[in-house]
Amino acid sequence: MIGAAAILGKDAKNAWKIARRDHKKTPSRNHGWPMATMAGALRVQLEKPGQYILGDSLEPLTGDKILGALRIRDVTIVLWALLCVGVIVAMRFFFLPF
Repeated sequence: MIGAAAILGKDAKNAWKIARRDHKKTPSRNHGWPMATMAGALRVQLEKPGQYILGDSLEPLTGDKILGALRIRDVTIVLWALLCVGVIVAMRFFFLPF
C-alpha cells in the first residue's frame, strides 16, 4: 500500500510513519496495518468511537479521500499481482528448468 501511495503521489512517508505507530490500536491484528497505512497516506484520521483512532487529522475527510483510497486499493492489487507473477516466473526459470 505504501508503494501504491508513492506511485499515486500520496504521502507514502506519512503512511509508513502512521502504520508503524498506530497498527496496534485496533483489536484485530490483521486490520490495523492496512487501515493505519491508508490513514497516513490520505493524511486523515480514521476513528471507531470508543475503540480506536488511527492517523492524524492533517486534512479533512471528504469524498475525494474515498476515491483516493479506492485508487490506492486498486494499485495495491496490481502491484501484488505483479509481484506474484514475478515470483512464479522466477521459480519456474531458476528452480524448475525444463
